[in-house]
Amino acid sequence: MIRSEAEYQMALDEVAGLMDAVPGTPEEARLNKLADEIIVYEEKHYPIGDSVAVTDTPITAAWTRVEAALEAAAEALKAERAADDRWFTELLEALIALKVAMNTEAADD
Repeated sequence: MIRSEAEYQMALDEVAGLMDAVPGTPEEARLNKLADEIIVYEEKHYPIGDSVAVTDTPITAAWTRVEAALEAAAEALKAERAADDRWFTELLEALIALKVAMNTEAADD
């Protein structure tokens, strides 16, 4: 469980280093665990719609589409346990980057 902003930043850094993890390895398991923990932390500390300033921007619209796609992909992967889920980890990385950009934009306003 990620308990602080410092631990959150360390988890993001570790995820970046694990993006090439081979399916079925301990590295992939670590990547998946960290991704889950990052999502839980972000939902608590960086909720979507937290700032009125970004609710009607193109970034927010893109975020909504990416988030829906990610949720659908996660459910599909859980159901089928696809052998090659690298695309999923790349989508997760893009999702994290987009969320950070949104939060940065909101903080700048």
